[in-house]
Amino acid sequence: MVLRVAQLRAVCMRVSCDLRDAR
Repeated sequence: MVLRVAQLRAVCMRVSCDLRDAR
C-alpha cells in the first residue's frame, strides 16, 4: 500500500511539474 501511495504522489508531482512547465 505504501508503494502505491508513493507512486500516486510521484505521478501527482510529475503532473504538477508538467502543468507548470506548460504554463
